[in-house]
Parts: sequence; structure tokens; C-alpha cells
Amino acid sequence: MRKTSYFSLLCKRNIAIMFLSNMAIGLMDGPMRWLLPLILMGRGGPFLVGLSFSIANLGDTVIALLGGQFSDRFGRKIMLVVTNGV
Repeated sequence: MRKTSYFSLLCKRNIAIMFLSNMAIGLMDGPMRWLLPLILMGRGGPFLVGLSFSIANLGDTVIALLGGQFSDRFGRKIMLVVTNGV
């Protein structure tokens, strides 16, 4: 099996889109994991922190179920590119 370098993988358009979008999401999502609870604790206490994370997890569950159905219908590669590019 032939080895491919990381740079040659990043030169492919689909991989580059997925890499850049995941990097952007990580940069936005990372600080919110510790910043949001601090803000909500100051405004409404632990109830708002729990509520916000519960709503986020519920949304993730619904999106995962729909994503599975769409990937079965349209194909994994297309759904990976579409969901990471949006």
C-alpha cells in the first residue's frame, strides 16, 4: 500500500474543505465550552447551565439521526462534504 503525505491529502478540494471547516468550528466551539457556563452562572445559576447543555445535546441527537438518514440516501462522501462545508 502506498503512503500519502498529509500535504498531498490537503491539496484535495474535499479534504481541504473538511479540514478548514472543522478547524473553524473548533476555534469557535472550544472557548464556548468554558466561557458559556461562566456567563450563565453569573446570570441564572446552575439551572441555565444544565438547560443550555441539555438543549445542545438534544439538538446534536436530532441532527445525528437526520444525518444518518441523509447519508444512507445520498452517500457518505457527499454528506461529509456538505455538512462540513456549511
